[in-house]
Amino acid sequence: MLVLEGILINAFETPKGKTKEGKEYGGESKIQVMYENTLVNGEKRTELETLTVSDLTPYKGKEKSPVRVPVALNVYQGKAYL
Repeated sequence: MLVLEGILINAFETPKGKTKEGKEYGGESKIQVMYENTLVNGEKRTELETLTVSDLTPYKGKEKSPVRVPVALNVYQGKAYL
């Protein structure tokens, strides 16, 4: 299992709604985590990742604090995606 470590920037729920066809959307729990990515040449780049989580409870009120989030990694055409 991979773990993303960074600073929690935001925890929120996406707005809910319905399409013209009556299909519901939204209501997902999301967090935004800022982390450092080390490049091949040794330089560091700060990145912001928005992740969908099953429950916001562990993250509420912890903005600007370090967090560890278990993530899945997908590879597509030689690039890795969280």
